[in-house]
Amino acid sequence: MTLKIRYQRSGGFAGLVRGATVDVAALAPVASRLVTRLVKTALASGVKPTKTTKTQGVADLRVHDLVIESDDGPLHWSFDDLSLPKALAPLVAFMAKRSKPMPPRE
Repeated sequence: MTLKIRYQRSGGFAGLVRGATVDVAALAPVASRLVTRLVKTALASGVKPTKTTKTQGVADLRVHDLVIESDDGPLHWSFDDLSLPKALAPLVAFMAKRSKPMPPRE
C-alpha cells in the first residue's frame, strides 16, 4: 500500500513557511505503524477534504495544509490554527515536528 503525507505550515506573525514529506514505506517499523494509525484515525473521523477553512476576523494564524496520498488517490485538507479538527491534530503535530524551513510559495 502506498502512503505518503505532505505537510506545509505557513503564516503566523512572521509568515514563515515550513514543511515535510513522509513516505511511510521509508520509515522504521514503529514509526510506520504510528503514522498509519494516525492516518486511519484521521480518515475514520469523517472530516471532509477541504480547500481552506479560515477563521474570520483573526490575524496571524498559521495555515496547515495536509495531503494524504494513497492507492485511493490524494486527499487534501487546509485549516488554520483555530479551525483544525481534533481528529487531524495528532497527524498535524507529527508532521510539524518533522517540518523544516521552506521557500515561500509563489
